[in-house]
Amino acid sequence: MSGIQVLGFRMSKLGNRSTDCEDFYSWDLARMKFAMADGASSSIFSDIWARSLTQAAMDENLSLDDSPDSLLSSVMKAARKNWYGGIQWAGLPWFLRNKSVSGSHSTLLLMQAWPLASSYRYSAVAVGDTCMFILKGNQIEDSFPLKQYSDFGNTPSLVWSGKGSPISATVRMSLPKYSTASGTIAPGSTVILATDAISKWIMEHGKPQEILEVMGNDHAMKGFISREINSKRMRNDDTAIIVIRIM
Repeated sequence: MSGIQVLGFRMSKLGNRSTDCEDFYSWDLARMKFAMADGASSSIFSDIWARSLTQAAMDENLSLDDSPDSLLSSVMKAARKNWYGGIQWAGLPWFLRNKSVSGSHSTLLLMQAWPLASSYRYSAVAVGDTCMFILKGNQIEDSFPLKQYSDFGNTPSLVWSGKGSPISATVRMSLPKYSTASGTIAPGSTVILATDAISKWIMEHGKPQEILEVMGNDHAMKGFISREINSKRMRNDDTAIIVIRIM
């Protein structure tokens, strides 16, 4: 095995500013650790929450070999601290302050891989409908946590930030419903992590190679996603994708 190549791309829904994107990802290639979060637009400051979750997941003390309960608890605790500290509570207009006390919501997908003699083993934890795909060539061998495009709904499980100010930044937080997966990845495989709009498109149309062909060229990716949205084949939503090529 000669290693891995990682490419990432994120884009706001059509009609929004590029800075409005509420989907985020982070990775640590040295530890082959990846995180992706899709902030729920129905809640306020979900962009800060999604970014805080992915950043917290890269904490050097956290591994996907840990129990999912302790892993998620640690990520959520660190992310809440960053989220809470990243909002200027005192300066908010009253209507934003009233909404922000209810907190923010986001999906979360965590994946980590470890090299074996002739392959990689991986573990993954998912809250919501941000998905992971394992491809051999152009064929989808597995997907997680959802298996078919009809599984996508309007109420995915979400990670909650806990209430905002004036509630303390150190409140106890309840764990969300989550799914776990583990297995091996063979050399020559490709792993895709993607938020819901792209994940549903991949499952519905079964042509991930169309995305793989333009990954690494942001202009081409924007054009491809825009065309799919305008043709009604993809939902107009914020998008994020990571492509991991196993050499």
